Parts: sequence; structure tokens; C-alpha cells
Amino acid sequence: MKSYAKWKERSFSVTSLLLDTLNPRLPIADKSLSQAELIEELVVHDDVYSLAKSIAEKGYYPVESLIGIQDNGKKCILEGNRRLAALKLLISPAAAPETYRKRFKDLSDNIDPATIGKVKVLVAPSRKAAAPIINSRHTQPEIKRWSPIQQAKSYQQQLDRGVTVEQLSNEYAMSEMKVRAFLRSYSMYNIACHLDLPPDIQEKVNDPRIFPSSTLDRLYENLEVQKFLGIRFDNNKELIGEVMPEEFKKGYTKIVEDVAKGDVHSRIVNKTEDVRKYLSGFGDRKPRLTKKGSFTATDLIGGTVTSSKKSSKKPAQKGKAAKQPAGLIPRHIKCTVQNQRIIDIFQELKKLKVAQFPNAVAIMFRSLLEMSVAYYLDHTGCLKEVIAKERRRRQGNLPRNWAPTLKQMLKFMANEDTIELNPLALTALNQFISDRNNLLNADTLNFFVHNAFCCPTERELRSLWSKLEEVLKITLLEPKSD
Repeated sequence: MKSYAKWKERSFSVTSLLLDTLNPRLPIADKSLSQAELIEELVVHDDVYSLAKSIAEKGYYPVESLIGIQDNGKKCILEGNRRLAALKLLISPAAAPETYRKRFKDLSDNIDPATIGKVKVLVAPSRKAAAPIINSRHTQPEIKRWSPIQQAKSYQQQLDRGVTVEQLSNEYAMSEMKVRAFLRSYSMYNIACHLDLPPDIQEKVNDPRIFPSSTLDRLYENLEVQKFLGIRFDNNKELIGEVMPEEFKKGYTKIVEDVAKGDVHSRIVNKTEDVRKYLSGFGDRKPRLTKKGSFTATDLIGGTVTSSKKSSKKPAQKGKAAKQPAGLIPRHIKCTVQNQRIIDIFQELKKLKVAQFPNAVAIMFRSLLEMSVAYYLDHTGCLKEVIAKERRRRQGNLPRNWAPTLKQMLKFMANEDTIELNPLALTALNQFISDRNNLLNADTLNFFVHNAFCCPTERELRSLWSKLEEVLKITLLEPKSD
């Protein structure tokens, strides 16, 4: 058993502490994020606001120390990044992403910065020494849990720092084969992140919080799929390719795209015959197994993953990343509604550069969403149902010119099975409608239009598009007449 008794606990100024650029919560990226980018990432995706709100209302309980290391005079926090980000933004709300700045300012006004200016930090001798306790904490229910991919990433990071599979097995009381299964999962996910994907799909795949990695695992673990892709896994669960890499990528890219879009999930590929039926629809994206070749995960990723066994192969060069469109709406999205105003806004949003004109894009996107949803409900006869439902709720006391809000229309679509959405897209829609803990919701979109203190960023707008893309794919098409 390891002893942490010799680790020194020290008090440091919050402003002197750095967030961890290697935090397993973060998406895979080609470069390290700046401190400002790390704060934005945690605020947008890991609910730092709720944590800051709790601290502002109840105070900061120093029951548990942060865990950090000192390296070349810099103090980096390895465990407690969400808490550190919350404290930093309560002290300096101006450092928050622009859209959330006023909210953090309101919280900051209700707390004395002096009470949270310093925090206790348990100083670990190294990342390697701190890894077991951090990993153990984030696989327990009382801590905000890592996703399976984030947990697997943590194991891979330890492997990269020289820890062996046997040591990981002993440390976390799991079999070596289970450790290798985690490493294989991260390896196959990492390959997915390095594929040439459409920008909107790439964004979903790169976010380990939302990408359904368990579905991807289920597919590549299936022997039918392995045979189809021209791959196998050795006794150490290492990937062995037996076709040309381009042929494997052709089929694997479609699988990753389908998983990200929710077109394939556990219910669709639950049985062997279901898997065969799914694979039969690949058409020209089916790998040609006659094109024999060989590759490993390291070859496909470009040397960013340490194998659990030694390899003499040189890493392959990483291919070019998929280019993100300048406009908010990707090229493959179509608009066929017979309404010229909706068509005009749609076309302008495709051309308008998000990075250069985020305010204009936010307002136009809000308009496009409401107009297309209203058009869809009207032309499918559902708008009458929405109005009738509200009239019943108000016991008939409804103005003749009453029209539902965007939120009411979206809620009707989500609750009444008005449109066919895959489970992941439906979850995203429900979060957008009613999850107040998620800072990117329907109210946020309204703030962008009506609140002078809420300014959208390119990143937020692209995240909102990802949440609503599947809905807009339906509402932008002219409804079929019965």
C-alpha cells in the first residue's frame, strides 16, 4: 500500500496556480490549450458555473486539498481543476468566457475574494505518483465521474510515463486484460479522432464527454466487424491491420460517423444478424480486403500512443485535419422548404464567417431555428395541436393571435414524438430546452439576441449548432404531404 503521509500540504494563492493542460477531461488536441482556453473548456462543458454558484452561496469548504505538483517553479493542479477554475472566476470574473461573464460577476459580488484567495494544495512528488489517487477518485460515484474514454486516457497517460500494464493492474485491482481493454478502447478512439471527418462530426468525436464510445467499442469488438475492416487484435489487445490502411480507414470512418450521428447504436447492432445487415449497406465505403497491407494503431495515430509492448516501427506522419467551414452551417446540410425568407437566411448563414461576425450569426441562427420549426409544425398540422394544448391549459382564455414561443414549440416536438430523432439527438434537444445547469441552452440563445451583456463566441455557436443539427436537418426540409 502506498503512503501519502509524506506529501506536504501547503497554502497557495489561487491566482498563482495553473490548470492542467493534460487533464483527462479535455478533448484530444494537436496543441496544448492556454489557461484562458482551459477555463473556457471547463466552463462550457464541465459545469463550473454550478460549482462556483455553490461556493458563492455556501462558502468554500477546504475539507479536501487540491492535488498538484511543482515543476520549474510553476504550480500545476492535477486534481481539482473544476474547483480551481470556479475559484479563479469568482475572484476575476472578467476571465470567464464572454457569454458567461455577467453571471460570474453576479456571483463574485456576493462573496468576499479574501475568503477564497488561498487554498490548500497537497503537493505530489510527480504526476506518476499522483495518478493512482486521482484515477481512483474519478471512478467513484461521489466525484464527477470521468467518462470511460477519460478513464482510459488516464491509464494511457500513465503508460506513456513509464508505468507498466502489470503495475496498473496491481494499482487499480483489475485484471491485466481489463487494463488492456481500456487501453485498446482509448487507442481506437484516438484513431477515430485522427480520421478525416466532416467538421461537425469531428467536433462531436473529439469531445469524450458526449461521444458514445461504448457503441464504438461494441462494433469493433465484434468479430464480423473485425473481419469486415481487415483487422484483428492480438493477445495484448493491440490492433493488427491486415489490409492497406486506406481501406481500413474507409470503413472505420463510416462507422465513426454513424456512431457520432446516432445512426447506429446498441439497439441497432445488438445481434450478429443486425451487424451483418448494417455492414451490408456500406456500398463503396466497404474496405477491399484484397488490398493486403499491415499497420498498427501507432501508424494511424502518428506515434501519440505508447504501446504496451515494444515496437520497432516508425510512427507515420499525421494527415491533415479536416477543414472547418467559415460559416456556421456545413455544406452538406440542405434547405428545401418553400419559404424564401428561410432559404435566404439559411444561405447567408452558410456564407457569413462565424469567427468574424458572431453576433450577426447568433441572431440569424436564432431566427432560422424559430422560423424553420414554426414552418415545420404549421405544415405538418402540429401547430394547431400546440395552440389547442395551450388553450386547454388556460381554460380557453387564449388571445386569437397567440403564437407559441420557440421553447414551447421545441418542447412539443421533443415530448410528442413529432419528429423522429435518434436517442442521442433527443437527449441533446431536451438538454437544450430545459437543462439550466448547462450554460448552452434555449435561454442562452435568447440572451444572445436580447441581452446586451451576453456576447456569443464562435466556439459557443458551433456547440449550439452541434446540439440542434439533427433537428434542423428535419425542419429545413419541406414536409412530405400525406
